[in-house]
Amino acid sequence: MSLPGVEEKNKLSAEEILSCVQKSQAGDSAAFSQLVDYFKEWIFFHLYRWVGDREEAQELAQEVFLKAYASLKNFRAEAKFSTWLFQIALNLSRDLQKRQVVRERKQSQLHEEAQRDAKLESAEQKMQKRQLVEQLRKGIAALPPHYREAL
Repeated sequence: MSLPGVEEKNKLSAEEILSCVQKSQAGDSAAFSQLVDYFKEWIFFHLYRWVGDREEAQELAQEVFLKAYASLKNFRAEAKFSTWLFQIALNLSRDLQKRQVVRERKQSQLHEEAQRDAKLESAEQKMQKRQLVEQLRKGIAALPPHYREAL
């Protein structure tokens, strides 16, 4: 299998990968570490291409392997391990994008609400000014003529 970021000397055959998966399913953490070491650059490469942010891709890559480890008992060798791992990465990437869309919508709504509140505040302030001006006019009108002249 040719994976980006995997040096020729570190390549594993399909049989070696399956052996590591089976050992990992049996509780061999060193075998799972070998899988992580083998696939981490390849997974990162795809995640980075999908999300476009290095830090986000690194975090997602960690999540991919955590999820893979937690779900390893569900892996059946009907498909390649790389295909299964790739699907986990793709699903996590899609989940991230959905969360980002929701976050952007919420921020947009908050911005619109802030603008609406500012407009309401402005209208309220204008109304208060008008009321104040009207009170001043009434107060001035109630003054004796010689005081009104001074103002």
